[in-house]
Amino acid sequence: MEVTAGWYMTLAAVLFLIGAGGMLIRRNALMMFMSIELMLNSVNLTFVAAGRELGSLDGQLAVFFVLVVAAAEVVVGLAIIVSVFQSRSSASADELSDAVEADYDQHLAALFDYFHRNPELSSMEVKTAARLAEELRATG
Repeated sequence: MEVTAGWYMTLAAVLFLIGAGGMLIRRNALMMFMSIELMLNSVNLTFVAAGRELGSLDGQLAVFFVLVVAAAEVVVGLAIIVSVFQSRSSASADELSDAVEADYDQHLAALFDYFHRNPELSSMEVKTAARLAEELRATG
């Protein structure tokens, strides 16, 4: 029995689904990070299988660039996860989201307090800052 590109594509699809499931189900930042890496590697497998089937090196070239991006992601992502874990003693995405929202509300209150204590600022500056803060709050 010969292993064709279809087998590799099926394996890549299964790996991608496992990674997507890990992203949706797990709330630990490190597990979510590992799920993203699994998804990237499944895409790499797809590129190599398609390149082999087409008799082209383009798939392997695409894998090279994906690996470079993934390596950069690992460096930055792990640094962020370690930093958050050291400051919060937890790597839970839900707890981190709640903490960021609380910090945001605290900073927004400090910003409004600053504008109310400094009447020398023009009303246009205050209105612009308030509008930007509300837009950030609506999108955040």
